[in-house]
Amino acid sequence: MFGTFDGPSIGGPRPYRNGAFTPIKWAWTPVKSGGTLRDSRDELARFNCFMVGSELRMLELKREINALCGAAGEPPRYQVEDLA
Repeated sequence: MFGTFDGPSIGGPRPYRNGAFTPIKWAWTPVKSGGTLRDSRDELARFNCFMVGSELRMLELKREINALCGAAGEPPRYQVEDLA
């Protein structure tokens, strides 16, 4: 993500992204109580992304457990449907 480099450069810290200089204005502003609709939307989008990723990982683990059960001669433990 973004960070600053406080190394021996003239002019103070510079914004960097993944190790490369990005010409952006670096500013952090505190969010007042309540925030804005955009802040709420962004937070909801991050939460949604996290939850979808978590559920996809759970499906991967269930498939892996089913494969291990099959290799051990046991019936599958989970019924997993493909997301098509």
